[in-house]
Amino acid sequence: MNTATGYTRVNLTIPKDIIAYLKRHTANMSSYISEAVRERIAREKREKALREILAAKATFRHGAEIISRFISACIMASAPEHFSGRITHCLKHVAA
Repeated sequence: MNTATGYTRVNLTIPKDIIAYLKRHTANMSSYISEAVRERIAREKREKALREILAAKATFRHGAEIISRFISACIMASAPEHFSGRITHCLKHVAA
């Protein structure tokens, strides 16, 4: 890892059709792939938080902690619409 930049060079094996698409639609494959991975990570965090909410006991204190983590995960998503901070909005997009 280059500590000065915070980046690491890696070798990936990616299907040819995906590489062909990337070559046609982006000038910077690294940025495109990084953004896609960040979106996947954010989605997984939202899904985990939702599972915790659904499995949680029905107590206010415990529920508030889980909801807070869920909202944080939703806000961390890269899409601008996730910055609204509305719980209903976040729940609506968990399955997306």
